[in-house]
Amino acid sequence: MVQWIRQQPPTVSKAGWAFQVVEILDQSGDLHHALEALPNALADPESVDAAMHFQEAVELRKKHAPVVMRLIDEEILDTERQYKIPRLKIRKGIIYELLKQDQEALKWFREAVLMKPGLSIAYVRIGLVLERLNRRDEAKEHFQKALSLNPETILSQFHYAMFLARSREFKYEALALAQGLEPHRPHYSKLIRKTLEDDGPSNTTALN
Repeated sequence: MVQWIRQQPPTVSKAGWAFQVVEILDQSGDLHHALEALPNALADPESVDAAMHFQEAVELRKKHAPVVMRLIDEEILDTERQYKIPRLKIRKGIIYELLKQDQEALKWFREAVLMKPGLSIAYVRIGLVLERLNRRDEAKEHFQKALSLNPETILSQFHYAMFLARSREFKYEALALAQGLEPHRPHYSKLIRKTLEDDGPSNTTALN
């Protein structure tokens, strides 16, 4: 079974930082931004080999997606344990993200929320989709909802901080989240800071 998202600390490779960015984003469940970062990794001599392997792995995920989708559908229909269904719906939404079908992904993530309103990761997934759809205010609300449900969830903190860093607003808040993540996930913290730095000279004040 393809691993679509991991809650564990990222297993950072020995490749260059350009590929580590790709790896961290992918392992946190943000394949969209991982793929956006991939050209930098392909252009980096220290990262290119790992980046090419990653490209192949993503194509393999796409190839396996229909089979995985059918397995999830069968499990949703057959399971008598209702508590499993919301997470199965999230998995299905993640596959639709892989296939770049954001509206379908949004539908399944929202179904998961309807079944289990306290499932914070579903709000994170909705936030990521809404960000891609340029519905930034709604995205922010969903990231904040995820954190309000479970403020200590590292993955929610990371995705919200990255959203803030990419949005070119609320830089102090993003930096505060990076500082909080430093003892637990230093690579998450580093990526948030680097994203803020890459925003340009206007960020200098916020980072000092």
